[in-house]
Amino acid sequence: MQPSKKTSIRLEEFVTAQLSQSRREVVDLIITGKVNVNGNPVRDISSMIDSDRDVVHVDGERLMNNLVYHYYKFHKPAGVISTLDDPNGRNCLKDFMNNVPQSLAPVGRLDRDSEGVMIFTNNGQLALAMSHPRYEVQKQYRVTLDKKLSQPHFDRLTSGCFLDDGPIVFDQVDWVSDVTVLVKISEGRNRVIRRTFELFGYRVKKLLRLSMGPIQLGKLGAGKFAKLTSGELRQLDQIIKLR
Repeated sequence: MQPSKKTSIRLEEFVTAQLSQSRREVVDLIITGKVNVNGNPVRDISSMIDSDRDVVHVDGERLMNNLVYHYYKFHKPAGVISTLDDPNGRNCLKDFMNNVPQSLAPVGRLDRDSEGVMIFTNNGQLALAMSHPRYEVQKQYRVTLDKKLSQPHFDRLTSGCFLDDGPIVFDQVDWVSDVTVLVKISEGRNRVIRRTFELFGYRVKKLLRLSMGPIQLGKLGAGKFAKLTSGELRQLDQIIKLR
């Protein structure tokens, strides 16, 4: 993966990739006018710059276009909110980030009761490619139910059904046991797996995401981070090239 070749980049991403501050802190710097582009303050976090031509200063100090991107996978435990902070004081992702760069942002939300692999990066291009519905990145889940899954309901999972917000069809479903299946799906509507099984009268007791595209959870322990390997990064690079 060669992100340094990308010259058109969001100002927020450019600044975040070079500072130790979190994304929230960088946003505050921008909207308060402390980030200048070519001598002028820019307060719009969605502004685009040319990293090879534009001159960016933060609090009077020039950033020298030394973009450093980081890529990690994380095993989100059950009971944790998929945000970097929570106003209600509940456990969130920030609680686990003591030993990784604070500029990282999570990719691939999981609901509070679900667990499994997420990606953390400060590469906005990758984050978009992995999370936007139109890129159809396939994810695999291990689903454990409260009772035996019937064969007719199993068949409906791949033939399709309708939820309140539209149709849903799983890409692939495989038996693990009478109450456990492996599900592959290429969309990420809110609680879509749980809602599908609820439609047929089942309660999901455990939902574990095993993979996001080529990135596998593997044996990574709950609450742990691991840097992505060079092989994993090469596979992710192929996803970006498909955009």
